[in-house]
Amino acid sequence: NNGMEIFEERSTDLINGSIINRGKNLEISLYNLFPGGKVNCLFKIKNTGTIPVTIDNVNVNVDPLTPSYLLDAIKVNLGCYKSDENGRIYLKKSMDNSFSLRYLQNNLNQLLKLEKLKPRESIIFGLPPSNKDNLSGYKSGIKLFIPTKENYAMNSYVKFTIRINVRQSNKI
Repeated sequence: NNGMEIFEERSTDLINGSIINRGKNLEISLYNLFPGGKVNCLFKIKNTGTIPVTIDNVNVNVDPLTPSYLLDAIKVNLGCYKSDENGRIYLKKSMDNSFSLRYLQNNLNQLLKLEKLKPRESIIFGLPPSNKDNLSGYKSGIKLFIPTKENYAMNSYVKFTIRINVRQSNKI
């Protein structure tokens, strides 16, 4: 992968879930779901190489044991920041409206496809609030929530992986 670090794990203190860095895949598991439940998935994509890269596409694969009704029941808000090689934020990108988990792959592709990263640049899903102890105050990220009317989501389980495919880029 020519020095490209696809995911750099961030601590999240997710209630009822986990984010695990599996090399080129980010595995997100949520369990003991409940109506009104919320979680924010925080991670960073960083070009650790010396050659610029372009994001070709994003694949989201849902575990087959995930009940299909949850793909419509769970809603998502999506946003990220881009930082330069010194960590300074210079761009914010987000989707205007929430959408069902079923459409996470489409929306991640809309947000990231053909995005270019110079060496040491990052795309950050989730900036910490000024109060570091307040994890719910993170800005952006992949925010998942279950509307209070979704009673059948009680004690459910969802698991999916995100893979970001990149290629070397000659021009930035």
